[in-house]
Amino acid sequence: MKRMKDPINPDHYKEGDIECIDAIKASMEPENFHAYLKASVMKYLWRYDKKNDPDICLQKAQWFMNRLVEEHINEYGANQDLWTIEQVEADAEGP
Repeated sequence: MKRMKDPINPDHYKEGDIECIDAIKASMEPENFHAYLKASVMKYLWRYDKKNDPDICLQKAQWFMNRLVEEHINEYGANQDLWTIEQVEADAEGP
C-alpha cells in the first residue's frame, strides 16, 4: 500500500534518520529553540487566511505549538496551569 504524504512533515524535511527540526534544535540553546517554535506558530497563524488551503497553515501552526508545549514541559516540567482543550472551551462559554 502506498503511504500517504504528510503535508506537515514531508519527507524532504528528513535526511536519513535526522529530521530538520531536530538539527535546528541541536544548533540552539533551549530558549532560542522555544523562540523559533513560537515564531513559527506566529508565521502560520499570520498567513493562514491568505492561503488557498488555510487548513494546512493552521495544522502547521498547531504542530509547532504542540512541539513548543512539549519542549517547554521537558525543559521546565509540567505545570498545572496548562489547560486541556476542554478547559479552554468551558472557559470560553463562561459561567
